[in-house]
Amino acid sequence: MSGIADWYKGVLEALPVPVYTVDTSGRLTFFNQAAAQLAGRTPRLGEDRWCVSWKLLRRDGTLLPEAEYPTAAAMRTGAAPDGVELIAARPDGRQVPLIAFPRLIHDEAGMPAGALATLVDITEKKQAEARLDYLNHHDQLTEMPNQTAFDRHLDAVLRERRTEFALVALDLDNFSRINDVFGRQVGDQALRRLGARLNRLPPHVGCFRLGGDTIFLVIAGHDGDAGVRAMLGELAAGWQTDLTAIRPTLQVTFSAGIAYRGQHGETAGELIASAKAALLRAKREQRGSIRFFDHDQDQLNRDRAVLNDELRAAIGTAQLSLHFQPLARQCGAITGFEALIRWDHPVHGRLSPDQFIPLAEESGLIIPLSAWILHAACAEAASWRDGLKISVNLSPVQFEHPGLVELVRTSLAETGLRAERLTLEITEGVLISNYVRAMGVLQEIASLGVAIALDDFGTGYSSLSYLHEFPLSEIKIDKSFATSLGLSRRSESIVRSVIELGHALGLRVVVEGVERHDQLGFIEQTNCDLVQGFLIGRPLNGIDSRKLIDDTGRGSPVPEDCPVI
Repeated sequence: MSGIADWYKGVLEALPVPVYTVDTSGRLTFFNQAAAQLAGRTPRLGEDRWCVSWKLLRRDGTLLPEAEYPTAAAMRTGAAPDGVELIAARPDGRQVPLIAFPRLIHDEAGMPAGALATLVDITEKKQAEARLDYLNHHDQLTEMPNQTAFDRHLDAVLRERRTEFALVALDLDNFSRINDVFGRQVGDQALRRLGARLNRLPPHVGCFRLGGDTIFLVIAGHDGDAGVRAMLGELAAGWQTDLTAIRPTLQVTFSAGIAYRGQHGETAGELIASAKAALLRAKREQRGSIRFFDHDQDQLNRDRAVLNDELRAAIGTAQLSLHFQPLARQCGAITGFEALIRWDHPVHGRLSPDQFIPLAEESGLIIPLSAWILHAACAEAASWRDGLKISVNLSPVQFEHPGLVELVRTSLAETGLRAERLTLEITEGVLISNYVRAMGVLQEIASLGVAIALDDFGTGYSSLSYLHEFPLSEIKIDKSFATSLGLSRRSESIVRSVIELGHALGLRVVVEGVERHDQLGFIEQTNCDLVQGFLIGRPLNGIDSRKLIDDTGRGSPVPEDCPVI
């Protein structure tokens, strides 16, 4: 029996992982060489209790009571929990993170005889996790904390209700010129110098790079306007010295907007918006200057910034929804719907697109917003009976985005909507801004089988070359012309001429804004393809639009004399 025991001890001794055993009273009865190396000393058999190390700590660094040591806990409870993560505190001061795997030992009679613990050193794992956490929370170029770290830090200081602080929004003036004139390498070097200088600021100043040349400072315990000005002045002067060392002719200033907690906002959104509003005024009035938030001058800009941040958070939530306005033939048969976005704001109530779309276009938020609209509209249309089409408006900003064609392709593929059931509506502005690019993008979209409609026709240049040269399928006569139908011979002549011109070019023609019976009466005298407006149908939410489709799907919704388009 002794030989078997010795054999087991030999196996345990040969293991590269630390292993030790204790008896029922907790005294150390065996340890292998790996355990001694982990402990940083030679344990004392029969004297040391429950562990080979001097002491164990919890993950948070607090001292672990002896009763909770893995072997002690296993003996006390009769259970053997796996994966207990602890920290071994060595005599030399080094702390080793480890995972303990305790096991009960039974004698020949099946009675508890002690416990065995296997320890796994997870130092490398913890170092890798720390490195990953660092990369997740720091900008790789400047090693400054990033957006994620900023959000976490700002949330933490806001929870400290008595903590006063200043939030500073910095923007480097015309920084892109450095890349254009001296090259990207010099621009990166300048940013690294600024990051190094910011990282040396006192601990009560948190510095964060949110991307590009946008930087935020959180200054706790500030000394008022004068103290903030002095600190930013020293920072600007020091950075200019760094720039001169890179290139003698290199000069870049930064503008700053400052907001104080309490005076200019209590929430993260309010304070960020206030600082940004003050920064916007600084850049507008004098680049390289500092401006503190002024309620009278900056409130409008702050409100817009807050609304923009709220819109960003609302994308993909129940706050945003699509409504669908019917398009119909003259006989009343519905051929499809136009998707219109609505925002049910938790404070301001229902907001129409003209209240937030321009803001989204200005901030660039229109890109993810338009992507959501397109995907949601295609998904809804895919649930309708076959043949009904969906029209989706494209913002000029979205049209300029390089990923537009791929977005259309993936939206169709992911929702299962056939391309011929989708119409994208554009305005003349996208054709004017870049003729060559617009032609290429529209040709790619058309090659997918998607129809393209020219919206608001008649309100801009209305160049006939657009209708002739671009791959359009449809033109929509602006509602301003429909308003005068039945009242103005000139408007009637224009509408009739556009309809005839569209048909001569093989285009469908839609008259928008039909709200009165006399308007519809005039249109019925023409060969117009489709009509749209409150008289035909108001925008409906998804449930009501599907109900309308189901109702018109019963029986024969299309009269025999209704032309097929």
